[in-house]
Amino acid sequence: PSHRTVTLAGIIVLATAAKGAIAASAARVPEYKLALAADGKTYQLTVISSVTPKPDISLTGQVPLMANSDPFNTAPNSANTNPGNQFTNLGWGAVSENNYKGNYGVPVVCPK
Repeated sequence: PSHRTVTLAGIIVLATAAKGAIAASAARVPEYKLALAADGKTYQLTVISSVTPKPDISLTGQVPLMANSDPFNTAPNSANTNPGNQFTNLGWGAVSENNYKGNYGVPVVCPK
């Protein structure tokens, strides 16, 4: 198989939107969408949530630009990396929990 390296130019913009509130429980609520911005060079990340964590204390997040079902999204993989999507907020659970729910929208197709 052929491999291609894609360099992300520009910056990544993070936007969040949320409604409501929930008590601390291992909730999986944030969803990611990655899209190519109008300038054709910058990738824009949008994170949405159906509920606001209480307290709203975000700890970590990881976005590898891929769906949960992507064959590369397993450990170990050919690059020996941790490719999983991840988001942790204390308002949705403990420090060790991953609150990431999934992706939404149309997947990004990298330009050739």
